[in-house]
Amino acid sequence: MNLPKNIRSNVADRTVRIVAPAMIASMLIMMLTILLDSEKQYQRLIPALIIIITMIPPWILAVKGKPIAGAIIVIFNFCLGILSGMIFSGGVQAPAYIGILVLITITIVLFGSRGGIIFAVLSLSLGGLFLWFDVNGMLQHVDPPSPVFILVLLAVFLAMQFFYVLIPVRLMDKALSESQERGIKLQHTIFELKKSEKQFRDLFNSISDLIYKQDMEGRFILVNPAMKQLFGYEMEEFIGHRASEFMEPELQYGFGSRYLEVIKKQGHHEGIGCYYKKNKEKIYIEYQSALVKPDDAEPYINGIGRDVTEKVLSEGKVRKLQEQVVQSQKMESVGRLAGGVAHDYNNALTSIMG
Repeated sequence: MNLPKNIRSNVADRTVRIVAPAMIASMLIMMLTILLDSEKQYQRLIPALIIIITMIPPWILAVKGKPIAGAIIVIFNFCLGILSGMIFSGGVQAPAYIGILVLITITIVLFGSRGGIIFAVLSLSLGGLFLWFDVNGMLQHVDPPSPVFILVLLAVFLAMQFFYVLIPVRLMDKALSESQERGIKLQHTIFELKKSEKQFRDLFNSISDLIYKQDMEGRFILVNPAMKQLFGYEMEEFIGHRASEFMEPELQYGFGSRYLEVIKKQGHHEGIGCYYKKNKEKIYIEYQSALVKPDDAEPYINGIGRDVTEKVLSEGKVRKLQEQVVQSQKMESVGRLAGGVAHDYNNALTSIMG
């Protein structure tokens, strides 16, 4: 069982916030029982006192947003308490040693099966080491505790089971349920985003007008299929190139620098440009470009364009016809003027000749 990091963090946070105060309360009760016990086995106070002192930092870490670190310290502190209990209360026969089972469970919950296995091996090794110490008479033995102390110890152990095992498992189940709900919502959101993206992509690909996106150097980042259909280039051939590169060489630098200068100063640029297709055919494109400045990304240029070649050529033909009409009218006026001059000249000549 290996939980995702966010779930482990959530479980660890709630566990430490609950376990630390509960463990301190349990140890205080145990210490009070030891003090009131007629056997006066004060050496048993040492493990409880160690646990109380060392349970404060984990709770502070959890409050400050570091629950995993707090959970590690909780486990370490509990190990320290068990170890001191084994040293001062008879090795593996010490009542504290039973807490190893609780620690193995909580380790599995918080750090996965691998962490639980590693901790179990270390615990068994520690138990074997203390058993060897016990056999060789290297540990201090104490008289059996009184029945009252045993009952209190049993109650504390059950409380430990509840706070260290049942609550974390319940929190884990709740976290898993919440995670599953978030997963379902996330899948639904992803599905809707993919659906929306497909609709946008279909619209983007079906529009007959030119659509493009450029970086702040004027290089194409994205183009729609209409660009390919009009120019004859593959869509990939546009990427990384400037629009001016598809113009006549003598116009490239002037247009490119002026285009970007206006975009950066005014935030938009529009006009009609003369371009060349892949087959060297001349076309005229009317374009509108706008500067986009997102909050969380680099600025870029969005634009649309339309082929107006026929319109431009038609207007050119009209202007040419208009010029021809004007020229014809001028020639007609000159003809009338010449005719009038000739008529006057003939009249004068007739008068002279009598």
